[in-house]
Amino acid sequence: MENIEYQIRKINPDLFSWAQSEMSDFSDFLMESENMIHIIDGIYDGNAVFLLSTNRRVILKGIAADFMEVIPHEKITLINYLKPQEMISVYTEDKVFGIGKVGEMMASEFNKRVNTFIFGHNQDGTKGEDDHQESVFVLLEQLGKLREGGILTEEEFSLQKKKLLERL
Repeated sequence: MENIEYQIRKINPDLFSWAQSEMSDFSDFLMESENMIHIIDGIYDGNAVFLLSTNRRVILKGIAADFMEVIPHEKITLINYLKPQEMISVYTEDKVFGIGKVGEMMASEFNKRVNTFIFGHNQDGTKGEDDHQESVFVLLEQLGKLREGGILTEEEFSLQKKKLLERL
């Protein structure tokens, strides 16, 4: 438990100060060999949650609620931070998890660190120009599959497509 507390304090000290009692439950579901990449809080499906990424998976854990969703890294196709909506979206082939009311600084850092770990972006979040353009096209292809699978509506797809094309 001390290692978990240390990792949380190092990553997000403000979060630790107000939610310490909730975090004591982390030792029940974190594996001994798991290390945290980042942790933030937000709202998912009307419930306050922690969004925690480890070196193996992303976990949505309800705060004062018996709710937990575990997403192995290999199932994640995209993680995106939408600044105007204050939302982190975690995409899988089957579902989109939208976590809202996330603070800009911590959410941006979460997005950067987790994408770096899972998808191999450079630490500063950049790639070479060719790699950057290629990654935008890969993300567009993944968005198209989510739309075709009925996960995204046409409106959601168009909005995300526009944002990705603005990166070029």
